[in-house]
Amino acid sequence: MGLSSQHVGIKYEDLAYTTQHGFASVGSNNGHNGTTLKAMYWNLDVVTDYSWRSLHISTVVGKKLTNLFYNRPHSKTYYIGCSLGGRQGIDAADMFPGDFDGIIAGSPALDFNNLQSWRASFFTITGSNTSSYFISASTWINLIHKEILEQCDHLDGVNDSIIEDPNLCHFRPETLLCTHHNPTSCLTAKQVAIVREVLSPLYGENGNLIYPAMQPGSEVKAATQLYAGIPFSYSNDWFKYVVYNPSWNASTFNLHDAAVAKDLNPANIRTWPRALSHFKNRGGKMATYHGLQDERITSYNTQRFYEHLSQGMQASPQDLDAFFRFFRVPGMSHCQSGPGAWVIGQGGGVAKEGIAFDPSYNVLAAMVQWVEEGVAPEDIVGTKFVDDNVASGVEYHKRHCRSLEIKAPPSRVREVFFDFGAIPTWHTGFIQTLSLVPKQSVTENAEDGQVEGIHPNTLGNKSQKRFPQEGDTITGLMGGVDFKASVVVSSPTDLTWTGPPFYHLFRGIHTFRFTPSETTPGATVFEQEESFSGLFAWVMREDGMLGTLLGVGTKVRGYFEKFNADLKRAVEDDGEEQAGKAIDGV
Repeated sequence: MGLSSQHVGIKYEDLAYTTQHGFASVGSNNGHNGTTLKAMYWNLDVVTDYSWRSLHISTVVGKKLTNLFYNRPHSKTYYIGCSLGGRQGIDAADMFPGDFDGIIAGSPALDFNNLQSWRASFFTITGSNTSSYFISASTWINLIHKEILEQCDHLDGVNDSIIEDPNLCHFRPETLLCTHHNPTSCLTAKQVAIVREVLSPLYGENGNLIYPAMQPGSEVKAATQLYAGIPFSYSNDWFKYVVYNPSWNASTFNLHDAAVAKDLNPANIRTWPRALSHFKNRGGKMATYHGLQDERITSYNTQRFYEHLSQGMQASPQDLDAFFRFFRVPGMSHCQSGPGAWVIGQGGGVAKEGIAFDPSYNVLAAMVQWVEEGVAPEDIVGTKFVDDNVASGVEYHKRHCRSLEIKAPPSRVREVFFDFGAIPTWHTGFIQTLSLVPKQSVTENAEDGQVEGIHPNTLGNKSQKRFPQEGDTITGLMGGVDFKASVVVSSPTDLTWTGPPFYHLFRGIHTFRFTPSETTPGATVFEQEESFSGLFAWVMREDGMLGTLLGVGTKVRGYFEKFNADLKRAVEDDGEEQAGKAIDGV
């Protein structure tokens, strides 16, 4: 049994846990004891130990010692780790596929260099804890978190203070904006912008994704860590002692620093394999889990890795299921704790207390059964103890199902139904830009701020004079594909503008024919017919991109042919998977 974690030190509770269940175990301190990265300064050997070498050598030596002690070879080898340890487990499967038969990689710190940049970015977003606009931990917990629950807790049909699926939660911090009616328990416009940016993905100098957004719900613990108004120690040390030098100032972090860190990639620590074919082919099994309330590593990134692996191996979810399974754990913080049923036997100490070594309730027991009996875990039942105290008894159990949400690229034409009537909020990460060229040119009146048609750079809070009509042309970027749509039929009735100028109520049918532009070679034509009946709200982000779309009683019927583009890329970039759910059938 190999063990590792995010800490630069041996987790003796994990050694106790695994030996208790009959494993001969070895733990790794990643090469050096300590709580800072100072030893890495101008020392690639130490970085290499931290990246992969310490775990691999510990595993090789541990196997030899075990065989000598018991005077016979071991039968199977397993690994369990979380955070940095989760990253190391996946890295081991990639670099040394023969090291382990079964790997449990929790909350993995994948795409490691970009993770450190993402973490470093929060200090520049929140500002110092001494600034006039700083959002205190109390405000995050007692105001913002409560509003997030108000908007999103009910989406799973149960009000339990847990966001079951953050993908469905598209938090609108504007509801907390100070007004004449509410001048105190509120946020200033500057603070609203901070919250929006904190919960947004990080993009690089070239516009490409650096890291997905932080999932809503994690702010209770993140408020005293990533959002604390001080440099986050892990990323601060990384830039000071690995990327640059000790004089580096965290308040100066910018996108160029992120590019430098990514390009440096010391000891190939990134850990972002496109395939784990060698590990799979030798019969290896891997389970990864991620708490959906993780305050240090966004769970969206593990979803992103699942998709990345699916695409790289050209594997459907069923294909991945043969050796790789991903379990999302609502209400779990980083590696453990939280308001959800987070006890799944993922490590020693409190993570295994009070539950049997049973494949239904214990992820390590489930991995042993999968490797040795060929019975793969369909789900893991998590346990929640009253006040997280085993002596107080079990509060409830909850099944954490494996993820099947992210599909492989489309391979054939399929008929797709989007039923927005069943989805109260759909964030259009899928539609990235949208502009309208009417039969008569778009006109803008700078004095009254009115714009005819839909225009991505000028819509904002300005009013639209009309809805698209027959003969109009819509151009934009949809799911990574440039498109040009001719409005063939447009028959909205009872068109009524209500509330803010960008709300409208309408019914109608629109048929579009999408033709790829010359900039998207390999794409093909598809047609889409939309039948609308409900209330829609178009909200513009500050960068001019289309924001949120609310719909009631709406169905869209689409026909998609295979095209050389990643329909999910826009979703991945924003960490906004609800649109991805809508196109899961593609």
